[in-house]
Amino acid sequence: MTSLQSDFGSHFGIENIPFGIASSDKHNHPQAVTRIENNVVFLADIVQSASDLQSLPGGIFSQPTLNTFAALGRPAHRLVRSAVQKLVKENKLPENSTEDITKCQMHLPVSVADFTDFSCSEYHNLNAGLAAMGRKGLPPSWGFIPPGYAGRCSSIKISGTPVRRPIGQFWEDNMAAMRGENKKIIYGPSRRMDYEMELSAVIGKPLPYGQTVTAENAGEHIFGFVMLNDWSARDIQILEMIPLGPLNSKNSGTTLSPWIITYDALEPFRVNGPGWKHTLPPHLAVEKDDRGLSIDLSVYVQSTDNDVTRACVANSKVLAWSFEQLLAHQASAGCGFQAGDLLACGTVSEDSDDARGCMLEHNLPPPAVQRGYLADGVVVQFTGRCSEGVGFGDCRAELLPAISTETWTSE
Repeated sequence: MTSLQSDFGSHFGIENIPFGIASSDKHNHPQAVTRIENNVVFLADIVQSASDLQSLPGGIFSQPTLNTFAALGRPAHRLVRSAVQKLVKENKLPENSTEDITKCQMHLPVSVADFTDFSCSEYHNLNAGLAAMGRKGLPPSWGFIPPGYAGRCSSIKISGTPVRRPIGQFWEDNMAAMRGENKKIIYGPSRRMDYEMELSAVIGKPLPYGQTVTAENAGEHIFGFVMLNDWSARDIQILEMIPLGPLNSKNSGTTLSPWIITYDALEPFRVNGPGWKHTLPPHLAVEKDDRGLSIDLSVYVQSTDNDVTRACVANSKVLAWSFEQLLAHQASAGCGFQAGDLLACGTVSEDSDDARGCMLEHNLPPPAVQRGYLADGVVVQFTGRCSEGVGFGDCRAELLPAISTETWTSE
């Protein structure tokens, strides 16, 4: 490829009807929108043309985030999708309600109060452990709980926002350090910057504090799904995640795709999960294991010379835990959920060299060939597609240099 893909009109057919937040010269404040092919539909402008929409709270589509709309729950989301589909089929969208996607600026679709990142791919866990620690194995809790950590909300940014290489502390040689041979610490710009190709659920209907929900019923609280790039400084991560988990290595940026693909739009693409060989506790068990999602995901990396490489292609059906199970697991502590909260699945990786959803998995210990990490100035683009007419568009960001190149080294 000689350039990154830019036209995603085929992802947004009448079967999709996603939700986002956009502004333009004609619509100069961020507000709720949907998309038909390459046409952005400003929802506040169609209320008078669809009587069903007039039952919704006034001004709900004029707000700068989708949180209030998301909180209404899936019946309201279905009502709006159905009304839009009807107007499109009857060619009755008001003329002033639509603008070409190139005339619009996309914004974060929701205000995120809480963000949890899980790790649901067995292959990613195996490869990441080998690359980071020199040991190939699954976490002790694997198969009983989905492992996860709390992410940083302040650095969640919309697709297209550049991400800056972080500065932090890391071992000069992590493998030697773990053998006790060289524990020298460097403070400076990360030397192992990476992407992680992920999906995330977006919470809709809130779950009050102190209440729980089972995986069987958790879907009623999911508004929809986005693609997510969990930018990761691997050298900083390896030092800081023993014993508690990632912190600054994950805080430089998290990139979200702009369109929330609804729970209902993805129903035709449900598949059986990989399944477990043992019994799950009641809140995670499901009568029928059909809550997996079949989404074809790809990673493209554009170099500073504008060469484009397809670095990964994998399908989300490989994930061991469903998003409903992720929600039920975290809810079991009684934390509650707010509209706009994110639950990400972790790196989507399959069992092949071209299906590894991050660079860490391409840097296994010798004799494996190591590909290295991301250079300053590269652009990373994710794409996601279920079928003709139903896709996610893209999720992209450029990696900028660190704000300082100075380093400090321990004695």
